[in-house]
Amino acid sequence: MKGTSLDITEDLIHKLKEIVPGAFTENKLDVEQLKEILGEIVNTDSERYQLSWAGKSEAYKVLQASSTSTLIPQPELSIDWDHAKHVFIEGENLEVLKVLQKSYYGRVNMIYIDPPYNTGSDRFIYPDKFSESKEEYLRKLGELDEEGMMMKEGFFQKNSRESGKFHSNWLSMMLPRLFLARNLLQTDGFIFVSIDDNEISSLKLLMDEVFGEENFRNILLVRRYDKNINTQFLDEGLKTFNTGAEYVLIYSKSASSRMNPVFREASEERKTQGYWKGFWNDADRKTMRYNLLGVDISAGQWKWKEDVAQEAVKNYDEFLKKFSSKMSLEEYWQSTGSKKKFIKRNPNGNGVNQGVEHWIAPSDKILRNTLWQDIFASKVPQGFDVPFSNPKNPDLIKLLIEIVFGDLTHGLVMDFFGGSGTTSHAVLDYNHEHNSDLQFITIQLPEMIDEKDEAYSKGHRYISDVTRTRINDVIKSHKKIKNSKLNFENGENPVGFKSFKLSNTNFKIWRGDFIQNEEDLVNQANLFTQPSKENAEGYNLLWELVIKYGYPLTIDVTPHASDNSTFYSVANNRLIIILEKYSNIIQKKVIQLKPKSIVCLDALFNNDDCLKTNAVLKLEQEGIEFHSI
Repeated sequence: MKGTSLDITEDLIHKLKEIVPGAFTENKLDVEQLKEILGEIVNTDSERYQLSWAGKSEAYKVLQASSTSTLIPQPELSIDWDHAKHVFIEGENLEVLKVLQKSYYGRVNMIYIDPPYNTGSDRFIYPDKFSESKEEYLRKLGELDEEGMMMKEGFFQKNSRESGKFHSNWLSMMLPRLFLARNLLQTDGFIFVSIDDNEISSLKLLMDEVFGEENFRNILLVRRYDKNINTQFLDEGLKTFNTGAEYVLIYSKSASSRMNPVFREASEERKTQGYWKGFWNDADRKTMRYNLLGVDISAGQWKWKEDVAQEAVKNYDEFLKKFSSKMSLEEYWQSTGSKKKFIKRNPNGNGVNQGVEHWIAPSDKILRNTLWQDIFASKVPQGFDVPFSNPKNPDLIKLLIEIVFGDLTHGLVMDFFGGSGTTSHAVLDYNHEHNSDLQFITIQLPEMIDEKDEAYSKGHRYISDVTRTRINDVIKSHKKIKNSKLNFENGENPVGFKSFKLSNTNFKIWRGDFIQNEEDLVNQANLFTQPSKENAEGYNLLWELVIKYGYPLTIDVTPHASDNSTFYSVANNRLIIILEKYSNIIQKKVIQLKPKSIVCLDALFNNDDCLKTNAVLKLEQEGIEFHSI
């Protein structure tokens, strides 16, 4: 009985909403929807450990749905458009990630995101009724233009804790974005996700599903600023403790990827004194098992290769015999170049290593573990006006960048929950401090700012305005620093960014669902005599084609004047795009540039089949691929 609904008691409604919230429309239980949800939760044909929630299958459909969006260039909102290597995109991140798939598939080294924590008060985009198609959902909201395309960049809803799909909505929002993000990562790439107590358990399981449990690396605990909210409840007892930490989940795309070490500053005592530590660990390399100071091990391994370890034994023997009465081991180590290693056997030692120990030399830095109590998760950067609640700490992001890049000076960092622009800030600072040339792509939704917020009083109307402004300010501050040290304008390559905005495609979309008869087919065909929309601007068409043909947003695009018109070459003449006019004069100049392929609007031939055929044949003779649209 498809569509059957049952009237049930309020108590039963309350209990069922907790178990299967997606089966309800108001207080009506949809029987078919209930069967579908229960079938997802308990699938006896393929029982396995997995994370399930109401709407998961629909979330996969959202992931698989194609996009008809594009990115509109905004040179007027950019800095040094022609040479910029950084990118800021204003738009709904799911659609933007889909647009970027061809241009950036497997090209991103690192992704950092700080998504909504699902506190019950934050807002994000999610369908309120998964049984509707995306088109029905948007049409209901009045968000469609005459062709059925989404006009606005998104629709926000508050995900209330009272909602029966509180966790499900958040998971359905995150799943497609994480899958698309994984596509963009290089084989040895990493993703870092900040989160708090509200969804840490759900996020871990979701990341295991998307990236694979074998690619889980760590969960970092990062310190929060202390809030003494609970002091007012001391007399009556505490319901919970104040939250003192946030989490950063680390996943790789491949299990073979390796992280670079990062360090924290050592204490004054640690900087001047060494200490002894057991020389055995529980790894299982048989080649690292050998007799050492009379000790044989049958399991685990020694920490160093045998020749290195035996040399360290001799070093300590030499110190005892010749220098121990004159100086400390620290002083001896320094006098010999601060490079020697030492191993001894403690006669009172026990355990697997039987007292075999190696000396840890003094150090001004200590290798980090997962407890980052010296770093705050949030921080307002000095010298910058960031009217944003709890902006992330650039110092934290710089350490994460170091984990991925180490000594590498080139690569790409992405953040598709851009917020106040901390990731962009961190990349720019990192480049400045390490003399590197990392690039960033930051994506932020144009979410409206509440009139009561500080950002609104400063003239910002959307969060994306705050993001772009911060990027501007950081770039300008670095230019001032460089100008004070160097002749920046005459010698240094400028640092800039390109700004883009998510928009509907500039080309008409074939609507097969509108065709019911032969007349409808003819009408649709006539519409495509000119494939671009009437109001489409040439520069926007140009960049949509650059993206569609898989070129990155920072690629060089050079205009060429010919026969009273302009055509463009992409990536040092690898691709030629012709949008205004096609003639023998233009063709001759294009051939001189020796491109691999050209793209041309079919309408430029004005239905002259002879001109088009001759053009195709001539270009083929020159080894140039011809594409018309």
